[in-house]
Amino acid sequence: MITLLLNPAAGNGRSKKVANAAAAYLKKKDLPYQILETHGPLDATNLCKKLKEDAKEGDLLLVIGGDGTFSEVVDGLAGSSLPVAILGAGTGNDMLKSFPNVPKKPEEALPYILAQAPHKMDLCRLNGIRFANESGLGFDVAVLDHTEKAKKYFKGLLPYLWGVIKTIFTYKSIPLRITADGKTILEEECLVLSVANGQYIGGGIRISPTANPEDGLMDVIVMRCCSKARMVFSYLPGLLQGKILSFPHAYHCRAKEVTVEPLRKDETLRVNVDGEILDQQSCSYKIEPESLWIQM
Repeated sequence: MITLLLNPAAGNGRSKKVANAAAAYLKKKDLPYQILETHGPLDATNLCKKLKEDAKEGDLLLVIGGDGTFSEVVDGLAGSSLPVAILGAGTGNDMLKSFPNVPKKPEEALPYILAQAPHKMDLCRLNGIRFANESGLGFDVAVLDHTEKAKKYFKGLLPYLWGVIKTIFTYKSIPLRITADGKTILEEECLVLSVANGQYIGGGIRISPTANPEDGLMDVIVMRCCSKARMVFSYLPGLLQGKILSFPHAYHCRAKEVTVEPLRKDETLRVNVDGEILDQQSCSYKIEPESLWIQM
């Protein structure tokens, strides 16, 4: 049985068109399928827990939605023998970009997915919260905060542009102590910290060019504090071009466990976890090697 797990809100309704096209293809090929829809937070997680209990050999879960839907799916599906694949129908589809062989068009992606053999990928945890793609804090999280506020007054790309401009003039770097596999790697002011399993964030920004969700390690990328001029004229354009690791202020390593602590007493960290912003007193990251079967 092939289950199409549909988030009808993803991609401003595009997900429904993708689901209908997928269903038509499966019907044409005489392949058994069912469609399940999510209607609110954690629906995907709870549905996947039920699917995990009833899974049989040869079953497949096709997620039709974006990164938020997939993040909920993996939390419910981790440790299961049921393989999962993504038919990208969200706004960013960043996790899918870490599997570059999958065709971008859903009508081409589905035949490709069905022809693949399942294999395992890693997942990560932040303070017990499971995620698939990336978690980070700093400049990019401040942009998201300002963007959400601007959405009350603007539409389209304007809220994000406002978020970037506002953050450039108001953002203050965060003094952090970062430990990787038991060794303190940095203890200083930081602009950005990313703990990555996948390569992309923000709808296509390649924050971690060497990350591999199947290598048993998390990629840790840190941008140390620099001047606003360098940030505007070097850091931001370079980040959009995927050149972050070439910056003199960048630090990169790979690790199985990462701890992040604020150096200022009683400071709360604003942390992005696959698109959801959470407040944390400190961050303890751990890799979960080969904990999800994926068919992409």
